[in-house]
Amino acid sequence: MLTETPALYERLSARENLEFFGTLTEIPELTLGRRVLEILSFFELETRANDKVETYSKGMKQRLALARALIHEPPLLFLDEPTSGLDPEAAQQVNDLLASLSRRNGQTVVLATHNLFDAQRLCDRVAILNQGRILALGSLTELSRKLWPVTWVDITLFNGASAEAASARIKSLGGVRQVTAEKESLAIQVEAEEIIPQVVSALARDNIPMLKVNPRAYTLEDIYFALQAGEA
Repeated sequence: MLTETPALYERLSARENLEFFGTLTEIPELTLGRRVLEILSFFELETRANDKVETYSKGMKQRLALARALIHEPPLLFLDEPTSGLDPEAAQQVNDLLASLSRRNGQTVVLATHNLFDAQRLCDRVAILNQGRILALGSLTELSRKLWPVTWVDITLFNGASAEAASARIKSLGGVRQVTAEKESLAIQVEAEEIIPQVVSALARDNIPMLKVNPRAYTLEDIYFALQAGEA
């Protein structure tokens, strides 16, 4: 577990902190030294390995706390704002590691964060809480479909193609609920994503040139604010 505050032994060095916690988690003595060196190197702390933690910056302490939480490669990892206080490069490095943990080692990571971008990028499933109560739980796709059961796709036509003509063709398709035409663009509401290829195929058969096809994707931020608005 990693709490928001590092909670390290400040009068010990980084190496001594990791050796101590590695011993508590019963890493074999023959393995511990190598593991400490590996994780210090990963978090770019090897040149300060023998310095006391009290001389470290906030970002360095956070990196060391992460190293301590990961040193024994736990099957279940709880992280509270793990990139707090880190510069963009260090935060990117930490996020890359977290993204690979479950794929590489089968580890389960529970991440508590206010950073919706990080949560969307890193998490397979998301729980959105308000005052201790879960408002929604599921994957990004599942949450999107619960809030917005229908799908919109925006199509930009090419080379002066008539949006009105294209609109008339599309409205006759099954699964299409609504079509809005404007100059060389179409906004189409369909019952499911599976209808989108049918729309594109119909336009192609009628030789209507398309420049871009963009299904509207909802972000975790969209979902969060939609849920909060529903709670107001």
